[in-house]
Amino acid sequence: MKVTLLEMRNMVAVAVRQALSEAKRKPKEIPAITPEAEAEQREKKIRATGYSFSNQNDYSKPLGKANRLKKQGAANFGNWTSESIVRKIREMQLRKLVRMIVQEEVRAARGR
Repeated sequence: MKVTLLEMRNMVAVAVRQALSEAKRKPKEIPAITPEAEAEQREKKIRATGYSFSNQNDYSKPLGKANRLKKQGAANFGNWTSESIVRKIREMQLRKLVRMIVQEEVRAARGR
């Protein structure tokens, strides 16, 4: 889906205005944490998280032609080996543009 710069600016502006209007509302009451939930949180903090499963880094399945390691002929670890650098740069530019639009809308909402 292609979106023009003006359409994107309007979509972001509407989203920012809605977020700012919701932020002005009275917050809801937060329910108390149950003892079971506290025990579960403590258990998660104690348990090691370094050995968790990750789909992104799962190389155990036989992938055949879809295997990225065979396609590239080299190890496929890290962010920059599997994705195009140009795609990353475009994404960073888009994020910067959205950040600028959000800053403009927040300044306008504050009256500066």
